[in-house]
Amino acid sequence: MKRLAVFVLGVALLACGCATSSGPTMVSERQTGVAVKNGKQKMVERLTCTQNTNLRIAVGKVTCKAAACKQTGPKVSGGLFQLLQLAGVPSFEGLGNGLQDMFTSALQQTGCFKVLSKEAMESMKEFGIEVKNQKPDYIVVAAVTSINFKRSSGSLGGGYIPVIGAISRTKQEASLAMDVQLINTKTGEVVFSKTYTAKSGKTSYGLGGFGAGGGVGFGGALSGLSGTAMEEVARDIIVRASYDIAKQLAPAQNIQVQQVPVQ
Repeated sequence: MKRLAVFVLGVALLACGCATSSGPTMVSERQTGVAVKNGKQKMVERLTCTQNTNLRIAVGKVTCKAAACKQTGPKVSGGLFQLLQLAGVPSFEGLGNGLQDMFTSALQQTGCFKVLSKEAMESMKEFGIEVKNQKPDYIVVAAVTSINFKRSSGSLGGGYIPVIGAISRTKQEASLAMDVQLINTKTGEVVFSKTYTAKSGKTSYGLGGFGAGGGVGFGGALSGLSGTAMEEVARDIIVRASYDIAKQLAPAQNIQVQQVPVQ
């Protein structure tokens, strides 16, 4: 009975965010990048444009064809949803919308394009603001073809959940595959197409945490996956795809590439 009481208290703290920490909160922002190798040295590469191309680009629908994205049981929310995630049972419903937002942020951060946000334009219309002549020159569409996420914690075997301990000792493995296409809106031609794969721990974000943050991450309905190995692999693929799109459309002389060694 005592263990059950501790268990319920742990779930309550997890659900309402009542766990506290001492000292001031430290906020830091790291730059996004992709993992590369220079000989035996692991590097993180970052791409930006020295001059905007003025091409208008938008992220279209991002679909998930993988079985893990389909909701097969009753929906759960709140503390129960978070408890299931700790136990290794995440939900990827709505993953497409989260990846769409992540893609928009990644393209914006290159500084190569005028990035149009469908969500932002719809919000403006609600306030009676009509946006004219903002049709994109290119649209990015993508599809998740496979997804795998495993999460386990040694703390679950003790008969109760010490909230902080369970999180700190959680082991995660994730992999993701995504098809990305770039379409010319004037001709309908697919000018770029590539399949990307990523596995947690082998991305730039698995190398000492480099690149975590930078405004490219999960939010909204997927905030429960923020900071997980799944966010790591999704972010790696999307940043890599954004760089490849920049190389496809921007003049070579406008592209600036920096490589930072990983310690």
